[in-house]
Amino acid sequence: MKTSKNSLGNMETNALMGMMLAVFSSSVIKVPHLDIGYPPAMVLAFQDVPLLSVWSQAKKYQFILNNVAPEGTAPTNVHTHGLHIVGSGDADNILREVSGGNCLDYTWDIPREHPGGTYWYHSHIHEGSLEQVNGGAYGLLIIEDNKYLNDDIPDWAANELLLQLGSNMEEHVMANGYPYEIFQIEANQWYRLRVSTVDPMAVPRDLTFTDACEVHKVASDGVWHSTVPGAFGDTFPMTGASRADFAIRCPFAGSNANILWHGKVVAVVNAELMAPNPYIMEIWNPERPDSMQGIAEAVVPEENKFSITIERESINYVSWAPFE
Repeated sequence: MKTSKNSLGNMETNALMGMMLAVFSSSVIKVPHLDIGYPPAMVLAFQDVPLLSVWSQAKKYQFILNNVAPEGTAPTNVHTHGLHIVGSGDADNILREVSGGNCLDYTWDIPREHPGGTYWYHSHIHEGSLEQVNGGAYGLLIIEDNKYLNDDIPDWAANELLLQLGSNMEEHVMANGYPYEIFQIEANQWYRLRVSTVDPMAVPRDLTFTDACEVHKVASDGVWHSTVPGAFGDTFPMTGASRADFAIRCPFAGSNANILWHGKVVAVVNAELMAPNPYIMEIWNPERPDSMQGIAEAVVPEENKFSITIERESINYVSWAPFE
């Protein structure tokens, strides 16, 4: 298997985006700094894109974003897609930017109640993010399961497979930096498959599993479902910025299954020998933080109800114009 949960000190680098360890302050966690440079052409370059894993709740992380593009060119920044952290100051502030040859520091404070899950990071520079994400400026970001909220997380949830899928505007599809991924797994064993889909054009696409394996969607966009594992399925709609976790098991030794996205095979799952000690799948109802309680039965005063209209270029018919 080409992908695994790398330690922060064991990151690969490439011409588009790389990482190396840097200590920003002795009072915080050691975090890589990002070396980012974007080529002028829109080039797909996913291979060896860094995985930020695993980050913990109730800890503060600081790092430096180093734009290695030519001096004064290609302004950029980095955005944590889905994280429940501050969006101002030196945190997840998409209004900040750094041009080529310069650095920008970030502080990300992960709250104690933050849900564990699958997230991603990407460039979010206005009027430039489309080209930069199209060029591969993104990667997985995993927050570990929150044991403050749930001390009964099932064992199989730590038995992980990672699949970062990306497409560019020419519909060139890559899986973990390759034309397709190959997972060698034990038969009759439960795995947690974390999937992230990135499409700069934000076109919804189905993620499809062929019928050799049993698949349940257990988490969406970084949040466990209310009941795990939930219903069995083989086709799941994914947007251009979706994350989903799946419980997957291929029951028979020697069987194999394909995973398709954009109608193309993006992963092959080969079940080899039978698992000697398979995990038991039982119904689990994970707790969520108070900030994420369901609203289906909530009593909401009329003055607290409002509607939002979101279009491609505006919110409530107001376009992005920060300096007007």
